[in-house]
Amino acid sequence: MITAVKGYALGLGCTVALLGDAIMAGRSARFGDTHVNIGYTAGDGGAVVWPLLMGMRAKYYLLTGEHVPADEAYRLGLVHRVVEDNELLAESLAIASRLAAGPPVAVRSTKASINRSMLQVAHEVLPYSLAAETVSMGTEDAAEAQRAFLEKRPLYFAGR
Repeated sequence: MITAVKGYALGLGCTVALLGDAIMAGRSARFGDTHVNIGYTAGDGGAVVWPLLMGMRAKYYLLTGEHVPADEAYRLGLVHRVVEDNELLAESLAIASRLAAGPPVAVRSTKASINRSMLQVAHEVLPYSLAAETVSMGTEDAAEAQRAFLEKRPLYFAGR
């Protein structure tokens, strides 16, 4: 699976994009897991995939919800290549063609081998992070984030 990102990939959309076998980014791409900004736990897979791709540097981005521009995402290991937006589709299709022309058994079994380590982490982390996300959705802080958004005002988190 080749993912090609132009513009914003945030929250679950970012997680899905980062699960690609080759992650391509146009210069306009911005990546972010913004759950924390609305009082939610990063429970939909961000807590799995970000650390696998960039190590413990992921903590900063998951705890702040800060967006990562394309060139920084490349430097941090979130994406495999950054190209101009108008070249993104052609470059992504070229990689897809290269993989499709490879030896199918070797490509499939290599991918399966690599994915086993991700599955082990996911089986350990996802049950906790999804449960924590569910709990966080019912907090006063989450309700405050929703009200502040609707009222177009700054957030005031109380830690409850």
